[in-house]
Amino acid sequence: MSERAMEQGKKFLIINADDFGLTEGVSEGILHAHGSGIVSSTSVMMNRPFSKEALIKANAYPSLEVGVHLVFNKDRPLLPRECVPSLVDQDGFFHKNVFLNRKKIVLDELYQEFAAQVNDYISLMDRQPSHLDCHHWGILHLPFFKVYLQVGQLFNVPVRVPFFDPKNYPYSSLQELLKDVPLFNLNKRLLRLRSLAADSGLVFADYFCPGFYGSKISLESFKTQLENLPPGTAELMTHPGFADSSLYSASSYNKLRLKELKILTSPGLPEFLLQQDIVLTNYSELKSSALILKNNQEIVK
Repeated sequence: MSERAMEQGKKFLIINADDFGLTEGVSEGILHAHGSGIVSSTSVMMNRPFSKEALIKANAYPSLEVGVHLVFNKDRPLLPRECVPSLVDQDGFFHKNVFLNRKKIVLDELYQEFAAQVNDYISLMDRQPSHLDCHHWGILHLPFFKVYLQVGQLFNVPVRVPFFDPKNYPYSSLQELLKDVPLFNLNKRLLRLRSLAADSGLVFADYFCPGFYGSKISLESFKTQLENLPPGTAELMTHPGFADSSLYSASSYNKLRLKELKILTSPGLPEFLLQQDIVLTNYSELKSSALILKNNQEIVK
């Protein structure tokens, strides 16, 4: 738990909007969710055609943290297909179901592609991303998660650790959320991922909240999630956006992005956060507090 949370017993919340750069409408929606709502962070898909323009537009929002949303199951890789042949199908596109194809994927090729996506961000923005996370749930496969952590270590940036208690979610909600991920022994696998992250030396949030997703989202259920946050730092995953025409061919999650956007820009939410003693934060602040804690511990030694 962060030093701030331990000292004050407060709740710190990163509200991250995934899929920045997916389409122009999604990107504009995320910027709106930050400028007129409570989104504090986003993560960009570097292999999407609109990603670079989205990042240029993000420069007008200096308080919006931008990380890299690593992709290996949608569209094409950044690296030439001959460099990552195990990651792609015969047409040069990423395998859509990475779990089904997990035995084909060469881990070093995955590492090189993930690193290329981060380096592409750095080349364009001339700075490190705020953090790393991953598109969909492919990194729940243990070997892929290890590669993900290795890339986080390479660039020394915080990472999302998708750890949550499956017992808190109905089976149908888990199926809608995780899609192709096998649910067998899910809790055991999640515990193993968190243990690996703890051993990696990387910074990550104390809690991860994936429940704001799908057909059952509402302002009331969102507020309930906020009310139930424990002290510490949590990341809440969101997918807001304007549903432009290109989104319907890019994602099956389309109209609900607009519903998320309306909820995240609800006028009363900033006051509600204050009432719940919740402080919006981001991964850079989380990393800074972790460094302060580490330095203090070394001084004590």
